[in-house]
Amino acid sequence: MKKLQQLLRCRRGGVALMISVAAGPLFLMSGLGAEVGSWHLIRRHAQNAADAAAFAGALAVTVGQSPTTAGEAYATKNGFCTTGAGCSAPMSGATQSVSVTLDASGTTVTAVVTQNQPKFLASLVLGGGTTPITAQAVAQVQSPEQVCALALTTMKLGGNQNIRGGNCALTANTTVQFASTPTFIGSGWAVDASGGCSPANANCNNPGANVTYNYYQPPTIPPVALTNLELQSFPSGSGKIDCKSATTCPQLSPSPNSQGQLIVRNGWIQNLTCPVGATSCTYVFDSIDVQSGGSLTSCTTQPTLTTVFTCTHNSGVNIVIGSGGLNINGNVNLIANPTNSSKPDLNGVLFYDTEGTSVRPVNVTINGNSNSIYGGAMFFPHGNVTWSGNAAGSNHCTEIVANQLTFSGTSDINLDYTGCPATALPKTQIVLLVQ
Repeated sequence: MKKLQQLLRCRRGGVALMISVAAGPLFLMSGLGAEVGSWHLIRRHAQNAADAAAFAGALAVTVGQSPTTAGEAYATKNGFCTTGAGCSAPMSGATQSVSVTLDASGTTVTAVVTQNQPKFLASLVLGGGTTPITAQAVAQVQSPEQVCALALTTMKLGGNQNIRGGNCALTANTTVQFASTPTFIGSGWAVDASGGCSPANANCNNPGANVTYNYYQPPTIPPVALTNLELQSFPSGSGKIDCKSATTCPQLSPSPNSQGQLIVRNGWIQNLTCPVGATSCTYVFDSIDVQSGGSLTSCTTQPTLTTVFTCTHNSGVNIVIGSGGLNINGNVNLIANPTNSSKPDLNGVLFYDTEGTSVRPVNVTINGNSNSIYGGAMFFPHGNVTWSGNAAGSNHCTEIVANQLTFSGTSDINLDYTGCPATALPKTQIVLLVQ
């Protein structure tokens, strides 16, 4: 009994005994903590993959590509893909899935990335099976600015311009070039270009007082009407209307058939009008050449040709150019017909030039003077437009879209998107992660 009592009072090896008893639960807790910690790490990687997938998908939307294809590709680059779709499992027993979808508005991309992680030590506490580790991201394509001048390729700002108006952007889908410093009159101006400002100079980062700039945004979407019009065909003509003076200029009527070449050499011509009650006022010409001293108008009363070229408008017209080009060196006072019943894609369109191709663009010159008015949207999808004349405000929408757009010489231009129909307005695009 004495020896037994001594053994019970002995403390040697007690710590070892306690550790051996507690070691199992300690190792289990440590292992469980490490496993749960690995889930959080997987969750972070999954969120990175979801963010990349949503952003890439939204960028694809801006250029007309599949958001699903682009989003899944960038999820794969970040280590996540749908198991069984040519992807290997990240570890034994784990599976992954990636979903990239575009909403009905066509502007919001949602990416969901999931990894079903097998449980190891956690199965002793949480039961068997797998734990889904999911991350979600949402990206939106937004149109923060209205556009009143869009170059589908390059925009060049040279000469000495006063650009009036405001609250809109001059945008190029490749690069913008500054050969001088334009003067922006009004507030809310912006200069944007998808391919940057090239060649770089002082104006790139200082395009004007209180003028913002964004040189690496996604390309701006051309107007809906421009896309629709390019799918339509317009007839060509063989006639020639040569107006050498006001007395030699006939009164013309709208017609779906081309009236051939229109040349205005001298004097005033009130030859483009919309009859009272008519809603389809389409004029089709192979070409228009308004020479210095000539005046082309849709006014219903004769304008003053002294200091300011003004008139009273009761009518609007939609003018289609066929194959011979547009050259303006005289006075122009034209307002677009806002509602064209036979060709609604021409609603609010003043000029639509069908000629040229993306490979062989045509040259267009607009050099109007005496405060000429261009009251409408002007589309030259395959035209290299040089604008070196004046264009007064019309309060009816003055907006231009061209393949290449050059502002040169001494000019005073008023650009104004208000009054333009929604189908005629380009849309800037930026991509933001909103969730």
